[in-house]
Amino acid sequence: MVLGKMKETAENFLGHPVTHAVVTVPAYFNDAQRQATKDAGIIAGLNVLRIVNEPTAAAIAYGLDKKGGEAQIIVYDLGGGTFDVSLLSIDDGVFEVLATAGDTHLGGEDFDNRVIDHFVKLYKKKSGTDVSSNLRAMGKLKREVEKAKRTLSSQQSTRLEIESFENGNDLSETLTRAKFEELNMDLFRKTMKPVEQVLKDAGVKKEDIQDVRSLLLPSFFSFTNLRLVCDVDRPCRWFNSYPQGPTAHQGILRWQRALQVDQPR
Repeated sequence: MVLGKMKETAENFLGHPVTHAVVTVPAYFNDAQRQATKDAGIIAGLNVLRIVNEPTAAAIAYGLDKKGGEAQIIVYDLGGGTFDVSLLSIDDGVFEVLATAGDTHLGGEDFDNRVIDHFVKLYKKKSGTDVSSNLRAMGKLKREVEKAKRTLSSQQSTRLEIESFENGNDLSETLTRAKFEELNMDLFRKTMKPVEQVLKDAGVKKEDIQDVRSLLLPSFFSFTNLRLVCDVDRPCRWFNSYPQGPTAHQGILRWQRALQVDQPR
């Protein structure tokens, strides 16, 4: 269903049929899961050219395969519902997944819910009304919190404005980047265990990591704790964005040599 919908969306946007696709999957997928994904593409009417690990696709989208030489990088992927960390080795444009770890019960929604709970408590304190059981009000708040999170990726603060939030009353509150971090600090720290795990599993020291690439929920966390993976005596560069699927896929097709080794050990 998902691949079929994506095919339909792409065709509506492009104005012509889409018949071929490169599909990305989590690096921890086994052979059966990869085959099931390919079968789903065939059912959706697609010729699946390749199944590619998500961290490899991300690295190609960032152009890391064009740098030459040998490097080891960490791809830190905090998505909507899950969290994954992958340690990649790149040798003259050829990728190998050295280790993967993550948390299937940690994602962007957990961070949203912390902020939502904060504003529910704040509204109750000011108005005396608990809106947690008001589905309409909670739906409005959820949408505004998601928008605020995206805004904070480029600003230090944003304002939530909801007209007729509850019983004709409006909601108008400010959310700062610092407050977001405070509300979610324990969740960010929770992501450090998988980072440490991939380093341990691959037998790699933090000073051997050349790059950390972050694919986050709109990311504005200061990465104070994530810097544990970097040597404190040298700079560690952060790239926080969403590589668009078509960009990664085009890169994969263009630099197919990078996919000669694309499986976990």
